Amino acid sequence: MLFRSIVSLKTNTAYRSLMPPPPHLERFAFGFSENIADSLWIRAIQDFDYCEQSISKGICKNNSWLFQMLDSTTSLSPNFRIPYAAGGLALSVIVGDIEGASKLFEKGVAAFPNDWPILYRAAYHSLYEMKNKKRAAELLIQAGKNGAPPWVFTLAGRLYSDE
Repeated sequence: MLFRSIVSLKTNTAYRSLMPPPPHLERFAFGFSENIADSLWIRAIQDFDYCEQSISKGICKNNSWLFQMLDSTTSLSPNFRIPYAAGGLALSVIVGDIEGASKLFEKGVAAFPNDWPILYRAAYHSLYEMKNKKRAAELLIQAGKNGAPPWVFTLAGRLYSDE
């Protein structure tokens, strides 16, 4: 019986409060930026679905805890690819932090302009979450030029014609 009550306390989000990293953490890294970024990433993936303030079902408050963790991770280690690739989708689909996902995807596109999977995922986010067909088409063309399947050009053309 005691074990059940402990488990229910741990899984109940009302009793759980996670602290985001302090702002401008990169100024206090003292040469350990990569190590701190790795630690933040490992901590973030443990609670990829955490939402500290839910606006409605499946929608989290903008600039959520997960966004702050991923933003700090990518600020400390701008060439760390996985937080851009997986984190943007987690923010968009799992947590529902649309604004945070947009910021992270734009940061990822700037850091990896030739990485077609990141470009394609950013295009998905622009199209379905932001309803910005023009930006989605631009990202799809950029992805197509960098190795994405050839049908992305057709999709981009269709988005341009719809726009």
